[in-house]
Amino acid sequence: MLLAAQISISTPMPLESNWFFLIVEYLATFFCGMIGGMAACRREFDSFSIMIAAWFTALGGGTIRDVLIGCIPPTNLTNYWYLGIAILAGLCVIFLHPEVEKLYWTNTIFDALALALFAIDGTTKGLAYHMPAITAIFVGVVTGVGGGVCRDVILNEVPVIIRDKHLYLVPAIVASILTVFVCKAYIYNWINFTSEILLDILIVIITVTLRLLSVKLDWTMPGAVKRSQPLSLHSSRRVEKKSKKGSSRGLLHHK
Repeated sequence: MLLAAQISISTPMPLESNWFFLIVEYLATFFCGMIGGMAACRREFDSFSIMIAAWFTALGGGTIRDVLIGCIPPTNLTNYWYLGIAILAGLCVIFLHPEVEKLYWTNTIFDALALALFAIDGTTKGLAYHMPAITAIFVGVVTGVGGGVCRDVILNEVPVIIRDKHLYLVPAIVASILTVFVCKAYIYNWINFTSEILLDILIVIITVTLRLLSVKLDWTMPGAVKRSQPLSLHSSRRVEKKSKKGSSRGLLHHK
């Protein structure tokens, strides 16, 4: 455990060492908390339930990430800024929910920002803990969508990654895969630290754009293949039997 912690400290991590990303991540955490609190408010839950929903949505993904990679206790529980931001988001929903309800596209944009930033952050942290690339991608995706899943579970709803027909999981996967390439390029000294930060910003732009375009243009993933009739094993077996009978009769007639 101590070795993993030393590795994570000694390995440069853009999202944790760059002020720009840190501010945007705090904003994303705040708006994620508001989205979770609004979900509870729409169901007319009490103030305590709204605060719980806001906390789970804002911090759930990061907590799951740290548990998966063995970072105990999770950063979200030891960094008071995250806890304070989650509480502030819940309080804003309690007192300002009519105004928050009108900010549909603002919430959608920051939800997409949170998805991108948390996916990049989770992938980077997974690689910092010397996880294989495919495992780091999994950690990144879980970090991106984990908060929303936690929110839907405690609110007894179908998780948004399944319920939302627009592209939600796909942008997180794209962000995590691209992050692996960027981090590997930095590890092998193909790019410098500044270039890594710029490429991370580009990944955020790509991910947010993909998510927003899917909502605006109604892009959806294809469902199950539509077929009018199922395959009938019995009918195929009957055809085989008839063909066998016909061939046997032909042989007897030939004889």
